[in-house]
Amino acid sequence: MSKTREMLNKVPEVTIYFWLIKCLCTTIGETMSDNLMTQFAVGGDNASPDQLQVALYKVAAITVVVLLVLLAIQFSLKRYVPVVYWANIVVISVLGTQITDMFEGQGDQPNNMWAITIVSLTLLAAVFAAWWWTERTLSMHSIRTVRREAFYWLAILTTFATGTAVGDLIAEKFSLGYLTTLELFIAVIAVVAVLWKFTPINAVLAFWLAYVMTRPLGASTGDWLSQQGNQGLNWGTTNTSYLFLAVIIALVVYLQVRKPDVTPVELMEEDDIAHRPYQPDYANQGQYASQGQYANQYGNPGQYANQGQYGNPGQYADQGQYGNPGQYANPGQYGASGGYAPPAGYQDQGYYAKRRYTGSSEY
Repeated sequence: MSKTREMLNKVPEVTIYFWLIKCLCTTIGETMSDNLMTQFAVGGDNASPDQLQVALYKVAAITVVVLLVLLAIQFSLKRYVPVVYWANIVVISVLGTQITDMFEGQGDQPNNMWAITIVSLTLLAAVFAAWWWTERTLSMHSIRTVRREAFYWLAILTTFATGTAVGDLIAEKFSLGYLTTLELFIAVIAVVAVLWKFTPINAVLAFWLAYVMTRPLGASTGDWLSQQGNQGLNWGTTNTSYLFLAVIIALVVYLQVRKPDVTPVELMEEDDIAHRPYQPDYANQGQYASQGQYANQYGNPGQYANQGQYGNPGQYADQGQYGNPGQYANPGQYGASGGYAPPAGYQDQGYYAKRRYTGSSEY
């Protein structure tokens, strides 16, 4: 077995813990990004938009370095490790927010929200298309190779940036308010859950739809708790960030110790069979042997060669489709020992052997 095939699934099974921590991480991404930017800005809470933007570039650079280190650790592992995996998700959540905020600016009203949303959605679609085109699966149960894992983390980063852009567009551009936006995305996710439960919707598609929507859900939650005005509760980014981070740490420690979210081997094997790359059904000695789809006109080593369905040397012997010794040759189905033994209407060498499909027959 190759090193690639020895890898276990590198991501968690989708459970209630997964969705809970994911939503907490998306909230952290929104509030922690704002908090770090303010701390690094000259002037702190009283910094100007330009000072905040400069601070954002600095913080984003640090975040990228931290993420690269964590991803290097993640890729070096052969299995899912909760502490490492969720540390990556938290940092990616922060970076996704920072990427979007770089283009929106730090004014009271974000800039270019329509353009950013369209671009981010296009990038997300491109990542999923490339992933599907290459691997023929987007399943969470199939992250068992380096290439699939690379696609997975790229998709995760893109979903966070997209979710931030969509959430800001709806909350700010349409002036719905943070709480109203939060309720809207709760409703959208509920619709996806109902479709997954009660309709034939593809489970992988339903998962990624819900996954993308949890990002604006968490961002709206973070803004609603931390911001002042626009329906915000004004808890502040510091209090909100560290409260949610404490809950995340507690849950991840539980997962690390109890391991309730490790993907069962059976699910990985089922997914592997369902989405493995195309291969001939029976390679080398199989139904479609190495000498062609039907080797030598059903000859050696074809579908029923050597030990065929209807007697030795098989239904379709060496000399062609219905050659000597024939389809139903002795001791085949209708041969000397067959169900219709001589001197019945099916002769000693088979009804079709040496009578119909041999040199003395009409063929």
